[in-house]
Amino acid sequence: MIQPTLWTHEKFLCLAATLEAVERPGKLKVSGKVMAVGHLGLLWEAAYKRALWQTPYARGNPRFNTQAEVEEAAEWDGAPGDLLKALLSAGGPGCHGFIDAVETDTGTVFEVHDFWDHALAEDEVF
Repeated sequence: MIQPTLWTHEKFLCLAATLEAVERPGKLKVSGKVMAVGHLGLLWEAAYKRALWQTPYARGNPRFNTQAEVEEAAEWDGAPGDLLKALLSAGGPGCHGFIDAVETDTGTVFEVHDFWDHALAEDEVF
């Protein structure tokens, strides 16, 4: 479930404006806010499942190994890389977006920023 304060958050508004401007030839024109809510909701649901069921009792933010994994989880239908770029930069210069790029021994992975600070408790989901 998306927190009620999301709608007016600067990071959300930045993401919505970026998605509104993304060219999606042959796709239905949808407002940036609608796209942001939909893609974030799908991404967070996938992250929650990943954290709870794929890595039980994990502490730390859920990770996706590739750009394609992030965009597939969010059901992005635009050009590859556009959604990830928007998610990474939504916070503005020097600030965190909705996704963080994290360097590991095996390369860059993509982590949902502060996921556990904002995720619902298990009893609120089920």
